[in-house]
Amino acid sequence: MSRALSLDAAIQRFLDHLEIERRLSKNTLAAYGADLAAFAKELAGTGKKRRRSVATKDVIEADVLAYLERQVAAGRSRATQGRRLAAIRGMFNFLVRDKLLEMNPAERIEGPSKERHLPDVLTIEEVERLLAAPDRRTRQGLRDSALLDVAYATGLRVSELVGIRAGHITWDPGFLRTTGKGRKQRLVPIGEGALATLRSWCEVLAAGRQLGPRAALFPSNRGTAMTRERAWQLVTGYARAAGIRKTISPHTLRHAFASHLVARGADLRAVQEMLGHSDIGTTEIYLHTTGVEVRRASCLHPRS
Repeated sequence: MSRALSLDAAIQRFLDHLEIERRLSKNTLAAYGADLAAFAKELAGTGKKRRRSVATKDVIEADVLAYLERQVAAGRSRATQGRRLAAIRGMFNFLVRDKLLEMNPAERIEGPSKERHLPDVLTIEEVERLLAAPDRRTRQGLRDSALLDVAYATGLRVSELVGIRAGHITWDPGFLRTTGKGRKQRLVPIGEGALATLRSWCEVLAAGRQLGPRAALFPSNRGTAMTRERAWQLVTGYARAAGIRKTISPHTLRHAFASHLVARGADLRAVQEMLGHSDIGTTEIYLHTTGVEVRRASCLHPRS
């Protein structure tokens, strides 16, 4: 095992590995190189104490921690801190794997927590205005009303929403069967308010002989399943019609569904299951959105 390998030489070997074996782009290689060069420069020091080269065997965990602390003091974002730590850890992992070093000094260091960008949540009053926007006296208005009601009542992703088939509905009690990320199926309860709108819409579909088990629940004018893009256009259009100034998308209704449930006392695990989140940490963002603690309670949807 080579113990005299300099940090500069190690960085070059690592970059060669990324370029030749992992075939990373020039821009990505440049980013890795810049981050690692900054780390090497920091360890080499400045002024009269500056060293021409630092041996990889002399780099210890405290050196990496001190470097990261200086990143914080310099006002680097958490994303930048995390990226630079990942570059350092990746290089030392490469050296250990190639038997050029015995241990990774960055192995036990945890990166900064990610900055959380909270979704723009609709108030219950704004949701009511949005759901009231379609003209239910028309065929398209009733379809759109059912789509909006189901979106808010279930918290489905837009791809799940437009993929619903008539056979996916269980009427008593009200449930929808959907397939989410990773092709995982789940049952999502649907409240009486949305169920009533859905019944009215299904009666229209049945009258037009468009209600077979495999028929799209929300068809386009051509009879095929509505696209995600069209669902997006409908939601944003009705939001404008309702006078809502916030940035709106089908995902906004998913956020509203979860946030309003948590705010009214729903158990976070139940919300996680309904949203189809594999990690409870993803669902926990709604605690920050509502500013309430998790409480063991039944799911209390505003329109149930």
